[in-house]
Amino acid sequence: ESLRMIDLKIGRQTASANWKGKSRRKSFLQKQLDRRTNSVREGFRMEGIDNPPLCLQSRDATVGSNSIRASAMRKTKYDRSMLQNYSASMILTFFTDLHPNLDNDTSKNMMVSEVSEIVLH
Repeated sequence: ESLRMIDLKIGRQTASANWKGKSRRKSFLQKQLDRRTNSVREGFRMEGIDNPPLCLQSRDATVGSNSIRASAMRKTKYDRSMLQNYSASMILTFFTDLHPNLDNDTSKNMMVSEVSEIVLH
């Protein structure tokens, strides 16, 4: 079995100039990123997830792309942007989605919210 771990970056502002060698320019760019992500709305954002559920793995940003290399680069950037904009409720849903880990009879008859309730109870 492998654990599911979520990497969260906490704070509405995640960079400051002159803190641990951060330049003004890098701080400015990080503030622009903060404004486009969940950091501003809820005070944190998801940067990554280890052992993601199937519902998260199945999202594909490269459908209809012409170039394999361009689509791979686009997919990486899209995936990162998508993760950084998920709300707390979506993050919790991904974290507790254990459908593939349950036996087929149980998971077929239950909604994601019901499985999550069992996991968190």
